[in-house]
Amino acid sequence: MKRPPQSVVLVYPQSLIIDEEGRVIGEYRASIEAKASRPHRRLSGVLSNVVLGTPAYGVIRANALKQTRLIDAFFSSDYVLFAELAMVGEIWELPEPLLRKRFHPARSMVAHKTVQDFDAWLDTRCPRRLRVLSPCHKLAFEYLRSPWHLPLSPYERVMCSATGLYYHYRRHFGNWVQRWKGRLARRIWA
Repeated sequence: MKRPPQSVVLVYPQSLIIDEEGRVIGEYRASIEAKASRPHRRLSGVLSNVVLGTPAYGVIRANALKQTRLIDAFFSSDYVLFAELAMVGEIWELPEPLLRKRFHPARSMVAHKTVQDFDAWLDTRCPRRLRVLSPCHKLAFEYLRSPWHLPLSPYERVMCSATGLYYHYRRHFGNWVQRWKGRLARRIWA
């Protein structure tokens, strides 16, 4: 493969899903590849397709990573990292499955039965903090605020904030969003 241009901030491979014994039980084929020239269009590609955090095991340019807030102590902060990287530059995907992601009974998404247990595991500094927002709304808030600390034009900041909210709530409340999704939304986020 040729060396990617400076506009590429993340390159990651496809993944195989393995069980606790190392047997292949599936493939992860969802792609967050984002090569559009506009940050909000790259962001829409990422948020409409992200399912697992496996792209975090790819190669990320250090200068791009330094512009993000990294991984934080809240549910799905890896999705926010991918969103911020997409706003900074392009994301490329390698078609070969070069990563094996293990699914087992002790992994965090299975082992922690309550939101409070999961929060305590995520943030050991403050294991029983008072939650102001639900995990769903916290993630929406993080998508909303992400563009405002990145080197984007005012227009792109507004568009990225709107795109983040749109795709987040479409995922969680899809049928409801479809009712108000109009012609303008299709033209902007297509």
